[in-house]
Formats: sequence, structure tokens, C-alpha cells
Amino acid sequence: MSNNVPVRLLVVDDEEINRRTLRRVLKEENYDLAEAPDAATALELIRKGPTPRLIITDVAMPHMDGVAFAAEVRKSHPGLPIIFVTGQLSTDKEVRIRNLRGHLMMKPWDVKDLLTQIRVMLS
Repeated sequence: MSNNVPVRLLVVDDEEINRRTLRRVLKEENYDLAEAPDAATALELIRKGPTPRLIITDVAMPHMDGVAFAAEVRKSHPGLPIIFVTGQLSTDKEVRIRNLRGHLMMKPWDVKDLLTQIRVMLS
């Protein structure tokens, strides 16, 4: 992260414990973190700005899942890196994630692997 300006990330997950875990890990790495408990809130945060440099989203969420959320994001931010996290995945959703050019991480994810993937996707 150049010039000591924290890189803004957006975490979208309907489970507070998952957001809390990601918050702890990402704050330790000096990322500027925005959080949303659902896709609608996340879309509003993106609309209002500032735009995050990367999104980490759960796949299984009520109302609008992470894949549908990412498809909405792609309409206005086609190159924005997105990491999808999930505990289980259908073949259909896996194909849709690939088509959205997202990176998939299965739960429980490894902290080191997640941080490495963030750095790769931001570079």
C-alpha cells in the first residue's frame, strides 16, 4: 500500500461473526474497511462512494446472494476484484462466479491464503 494511504475493501456477509473475523484480520493489515450485512446495503455503499478497491462477499445471503450482488456490481464496475467466500457451492454458482471473473475461497478459509489473494488481486 503506497503512500501510507489505506486501501479500501468492502466486506459483505449477513453473519456478524464472519464480518467481525474479517474486520480483525484486515484491520491488522491496515486496510480501510467498509462492511455491509447484505447486498442491498453494499450496493448503496458502492453507489455513495468511495468505491472499494476489492470486495469480499459471502455467496449464501438472503434476498440477494453474493453471485447476484457481484453481477450488479459488474454493471458499473466491470474490473473491480471480487473474492467470493462460501461453505458450500453448487456447480451452477461456481460457473457463474468464474463468468464474473471472481476468485472463490471455501470456508473455513486460511488467513494467509486470503491475504495473499487480496494482494495478488490488488496488484
